Amino acid sequence: MAHPDPDQSQPSRGTGEEPDRHSVQPPAPYAPPLSPYGQPPSYLPPHPYAAPSPYGQPYYAQPAQTSGVAITALVLGLVSIVVGCGLFLGIPAMIVGRRATRQIDESQGRLTGRGLAQAGFWTGLAGTVLWGLFYLAYFGLMATVLFLSESASTTSNV
Repeated sequence: MAHPDPDQSQPSRGTGEEPDRHSVQPPAPYAPPLSPYGQPPSYLPPHPYAAPSPYGQPYYAQPAQTSGVAITALVLGLVSIVVGCGLFLGIPAMIVGRRATRQIDESQGRLTGRGLAQAGFWTGLAGTVLWGLFYLAYFGLMATVLFLSESASTTSNV
């Protein structure tokens, strides 16, 4: 939409006189000025959490990254439960999980994944305990069976 140019004089209707330059109404104050390229300018509000930049550009902080060590701890912990290597993978999962928790706490918000690190620690502990008890029961049962079979074979030969 084009606004009338106040510099162009047009004769007024019926009187034959030139219009007064001050009679041209300015555009409404709420209407944005027209862009010379046909598109209205963008009036986006500044980001509410952005800190002002010394150069006039808004500053956007880099988002926090999830700790790869925390993900490793969780994977080790889950594999220690599922595969049955609780003693061999559960203990490293606990160690790596504690290390990841410490790194996340010291990163001052640059790293996330504290919950992953804690889950890795606890799944590593669960894998170690569960499979440790399983191996203890299995080998205890095997020893008992061997002992009973030995004692039964020695008493039948008498």
